[in-house]
Amino acid sequence: FLPNGTVLYSLTHQPPEHMTRVLARYSASNPIRSRDLQSQAADVIKGTYSLKRNTVFVKIRSHYNTVHFQLELAHGHRGHFSRLEVLHHFSRGLRATPESRATH
Repeated sequence: FLPNGTVLYSLTHQPPEHMTRVLARYSASNPIRSRDLQSQAADVIKGTYSLKRNTVFVKIRSHYNTVHFQLELAHGHRGHFSRLEVLHHFSRGLRATPESRATH
């Protein structure tokens, strides 16, 4: 999550500590020189998020679908608003018709 309302998303098998490096380099807009990191950065998709009270709404559009998340900032053992919980998640194909949307 970046301060300007942009979110970076990647569905990958890589461990979180590896993707943290990739996302940090990607978000800093630095040129990524390592071939491994370049291929990982190619799988990163930019989306948007907005915050209303303690609810975060996320929308990510890829080349084949749009993914939506509704998340809640919750209290955790590390303090207030230190945990992010998934309340709702769905995706919709880009070729979805109004009729097929009504069934979801």
